[in-house]
Amino acid sequence: MLSGRSKALLKFELRNLEELKHLPKAELDQKLQDYGASWKTKPMHHQKVGLLAGLMYPGVYFIYDPGLGKSKLVLDILLTRRDQVRKCLVLVPGVSNIGAWLDEIKIHAPGLSAIGFYEMSKDEKRAAIEDDHDVVIMTYMGWISLLGMRSKKGRREFDFDHMDSIEKLFQMVVWDEADALKSKASLSFRAAERLSQHARYRYALSGIPFGKNPADLWSQFYLLDFGEALGGSLTLFRKAFCKAKFNPWSGGFDYKFKQRCAKELSTRIKHTAVLFSEGECFELPETIGGLVSPSFMIRSVPFPVENKRYYEEVIKELRGSKDKRLINNIYIQLRQIAAGFIPIVDNNVRVNLFFDTNPKMEALLGLLAEIPEQHKVLVFNEFRVSGKLICDRLSKARYSNVRIYSETPNKIETLQDFKTNPETRILVGSRSVCYGLNLQVANHLIVFESPDSVIKRTQLEHRIRRFGQTRTSFIYDVVVKDSIDAKILASLRDGKSLVEQLLSSDDPLSVLATA
Repeated sequence: MLSGRSKALLKFELRNLEELKHLPKAELDQKLQDYGASWKTKPMHHQKVGLLAGLMYPGVYFIYDPGLGKSKLVLDILLTRRDQVRKCLVLVPGVSNIGAWLDEIKIHAPGLSAIGFYEMSKDEKRAAIEDDHDVVIMTYMGWISLLGMRSKKGRREFDFDHMDSIEKLFQMVVWDEADALKSKASLSFRAAERLSQHARYRYALSGIPFGKNPADLWSQFYLLDFGEALGGSLTLFRKAFCKAKFNPWSGGFDYKFKQRCAKELSTRIKHTAVLFSEGECFELPETIGGLVSPSFMIRSVPFPVENKRYYEEVIKELRGSKDKRLINNIYIQLRQIAAGFIPIVDNNVRVNLFFDTNPKMEALLGLLAEIPEQHKVLVFNEFRVSGKLICDRLSKARYSNVRIYSETPNKIETLQDFKTNPETRILVGSRSVCYGLNLQVANHLIVFESPDSVIKRTQLEHRIRRFGQTRTSFIYDVVVKDSIDAKILASLRDGKSLVEQLLSSDDPLSVLATA
């Protein structure tokens, strides 16, 4: 039996943002013009729909499949609202996402000043956050550490006076991969709740806002509309949409979503959220990212201090060198350091030294978390050590995977398992997968280490971009900032091989400085 408040929730008059998706093109463009919409790069239809919703309402959730340009969408909102927004805060789940946002700003909003918080002390963050930057980007945990914590009766509490002074700096907040806020009891949500009360404009982004439990939506939506869609409290949501069952082991109640409420929940979500799947975006190019597209889709990560120190020591050996064997070896070592390891000789035995911090691996896992579970993924690596490291980390994170490389036994059976077994989601492959394989069962390719050859790179991308592919293909490159990774991609875009440029140059060091 529903309580009076639960019945009132279900009777709340709702808007339907789905209607914006069906506006005639001319009417959509006219409405955007009426709202003064502004952008630097031309938006696609699904981005225009989201832009209009974001200009019409102060809190909107953009639930778009990965690769559909959610960050560009909110940057267009920010460009349009420059008169009302002096400073925007973007919160992301991992450090690797910071680099991605900085790259997007350079492309879609180059006039904005942006700062990403990487390896900074709390005092450095506090000083930088007050500087004259239009956009501040940091992780959820970085934001919590910045706010300050103190213990109160065994419970961690925020320093509220300090929080107020920081939160009031921001008129707009963007929660990227907002499913990180799904737990009402988490510090991340508690910090976000206060932030939402200060921010005039609030936007959330996600491709997969919940897993098996739709109740995870409540906290995310509450930050945007303060309970209009899903109720003013989690208790109210549960009473309206869930069935409670006492759990004798925990001494509390377990809540199971009532499937008969699925239609009602879907209707209520559209009060605050705009939803697009890749299948709806017919004007998308055949492939987003990669060498076959106008631009790479790069997931940038910072260069950890220790890793970069090794990198800088190795690169010095290139100065004035004409020894092609040495140049080739140094080129390989630079790539390996960027990948998170370096070979050393210990007591005449060659071993691999693994760095404590490997942001490329973090970025890989972050991308996989963003890709819908039903989509198969090809992960490409150049080095055998990287392939093993990737598979070990995937298995540890409970991602079902198989690997194809030169020493893989039963390659045909392994490929068939990837293609036909719905439980096998990821294929980790090296050069063995570049030629002759039909892998269009996957429509996502993550390039952990790119081939240096234009031909091999093109062949790699055509493993998923080929006849029989029925979905938009997404190609991601994981790149360590200020490393050889970005220089390889720049050379590929110019139709060249970086290693060949190094080997043919009188000054290899200058090639790396200008590539």
